[in-house]
Amino acid sequence: MAKATAKKSARAEQPREIVIAQLSEVRGPEQNPRTKKDEEKLAELAASIKLNGQQQPVFALLLTGPNRKGYKYEIVAGERRYLALQRVESEMIQLIVVGEKGKVTPLEILKAQLTENANREDMTIMDMARSAGRLQEEFGESVEAIATTLGKSTATIYNYLKLLTLHEDLQAAVELPPDDPNYLPLTIAVQVLKVKVEKQCAAWAEIKRRGKTVPVAQAVMERRLEKIADRAEGTKTRVVRPSDRWDTIMTRLTASGEGISSLSVLDLTDVLVTRSTEDLAELRALLGTITDQVSVLRGQIPRRN
Repeated sequence: MAKATAKKSARAEQPREIVIAQLSEVRGPEQNPRTKKDEEKLAELAASIKLNGQQQPVFALLLTGPNRKGYKYEIVAGERRYLALQRVESEMIQLIVVGEKGKVTPLEILKAQLTENANREDMTIMDMARSAGRLQEEFGESVEAIATTLGKSTATIYNYLKLLTLHEDLQAAVELPPDDPNYLPLTIAVQVLKVKVEKQCAAWAEIKRRGKTVPVAQAVMERRLEKIADRAEGTKTRVVRPSDRWDTIMTRLTASGEGISSLSVLDLTDVLVTRSTEDLAELRALLGTITDQVSVLRGQIPRRN
């Protein structure tokens, strides 16, 4: 029994044979977890292949039966290399055949694709989220198993799955380039998910206006949740006008025993987005005075040996 197991293990460790095939005999994958293709990166890969040749084989299924439509192989993983070879008008392609189509399960195919694509730059967070959702819903994979397949922590997978309940406009914002002003980072998207889908866009708009940071997002969502709780209890939250908030801020800063630590993130962001240049100059001068006072007090406190 032990010998049989050892033989099986040895066979599994043997490298698969690379097949050289006509590019015209190969077709692209029916499905790919990666929905976006970076044209610039693809052009760079094509230029590299033209100069150095194909350095890594792609994974493919062997096609049999009447439905292959003149093709002999179907790409499973490595579609970018396949597309780059087409761009440089290569006649041949290196393949590793992982099995016969129809005999390899859809789960095995998806896992092979995810293993290949998980660390690609153009594999977006939403691509990962949709793939995680598919593994869970279609194939009953546990979060732990999905984390192993994608090479991520279980906490990250839970966040990916939450993203699938995000408003579709915000899902699109998550996929934007990070330098886009409408880009929605995952850390803030998780905060926005605290409210119902129909209220998420308004919450995101407020966070963008106040400043796209996690503390701002947390403060905004906390206040919105408080309002929702008040409505459920039949109470009414008083709406604070910017002018009222400004007066409150100035009172806190000038009052005895109060200081900058008494101000919330929303207090400060309200000031930045609603006040005039003169008001901000007054605030800067006041903060400077407080800083000077703190420095004097520190100088009067004897140091411990």
